[in-house]
Amino acid sequence: MFPVNTVLIAMYGATAGEVGILRCEASTNQAVCGIFPNTKILPEFLYYFFLNHKAALVAQAAGNAQPNISQQKIRNTEIPLPSIPEQKRIVAILDQAFADIEQARAKTEQNLKNTRELMNVAFNDAITGKLTKVWREANQKVVTASELLKQLKAQKKDLVNEKKISKEKVLPELSKEKVSYDLPESWVWCSLGEIGNATNYPFVDGPFGSSINTKTDYLEDGVPVLRMVNVKPFVFKNYNLKYVAEDKYQQFTRHNVLPGDVLFSKVGAGTGESCVVPEDFSYGMLSTTGITRIRVGQIVLNQYLCCFLNLNIKKFMVLASKAAQPFLNMTQIKTFPFPLPPIEEQSEIVIILERLSVEIQQVEAIYQQKILALDELKKSILKKAFSGELTKTPDNETSKGAAA
Repeated sequence: MFPVNTVLIAMYGATAGEVGILRCEASTNQAVCGIFPNTKILPEFLYYFFLNHKAALVAQAAGNAQPNISQQKIRNTEIPLPSIPEQKRIVAILDQAFADIEQARAKTEQNLKNTRELMNVAFNDAITGKLTKVWREANQKVVTASELLKQLKAQKKDLVNEKKISKEKVLPELSKEKVSYDLPESWVWCSLGEIGNATNYPFVDGPFGSSINTKTDYLEDGVPVLRMVNVKPFVFKNYNLKYVAEDKYQQFTRHNVLPGDVLFSKVGAGTGESCVVPEDFSYGMLSTTGITRIRVGQIVLNQYLCCFLNLNIKKFMVLASKAAQPFLNMTQIKTFPFPLPPIEEQSEIVIILERLSVEIQQVEAIYQQKILALDELKKSILKKAFSGELTKTPDNETSKGAAA
């Protein structure tokens, strides 16, 4: 059992070198080294010393995968040993400095959080019509969303009659209970499944898992196969790709992915996350049923759709979590209520959001840099404390020796 004021040092793993002081009696496992300070050294002084010495201690650690600091290396560490009054002065200065830094860091982190929240507010205003209220007042002669939807349905009907596309499954009428707020007069509520382009398979997920043998069909090069790992909120992760041969891809062209498509994760922890496939991506295909590819552009801009989907991640997750493993089927996705603005207004929404995103990223960078500077300030003050620069007084005579 370790007594109060024992200085603890983590010796193994990702937390190797971390330091703490016990404020109550406790026991630990073999991954922690406990140091019992003698009467010549204050526990708080010893704590700050090892906090400053962490990088040097970790640098001596053995092991490739996980750092491993031996207790012997800790025992052999030389510690500067000022007088007790001098130690008290150093600890008092460090306590105050660290408290001030932590306060400044907390304020900066809150400012960073508030800045990020501004983007969420803008996204919410974008899909409710608040963001473009002024624009709408100045641009009243636009084709309404209701008319756009009517035109798209008529075009799809004509193409079906001409046998150019397959008939889509009829969706149930959107009930008023599913609509959570009122829209501007020129907007309309519809189901997600209604907004896909007048083409075959505007909404499609990947082929069944057994259709692709990951051991034999995946190659080092070829046609990219997109998986859920490639889909993050607003970000297409073009790495860790798998590939199949061109002839294999030709068997699954229904599940193809092209630039401008919207990808939507519908299985697991990433359910609801969405991104737009960038223009510099050539073509590819979906892996399995974990992703839905949505092809829009005629009455819905992909960036506006992506904004809406990511803003509703929590709602999609609640809907999916009714199953043991979070999972959305295609009917749940297609019947999800969607606020459709006129196409010109969508364009204005995207322009405003892109401009705001750039400005917020710039502010975030400033706050993140300030946080890094505060962390560096801590290190600088610690370094000065244990090089004798922090308290230059006649009492600064030190000796070196073991403290425990």
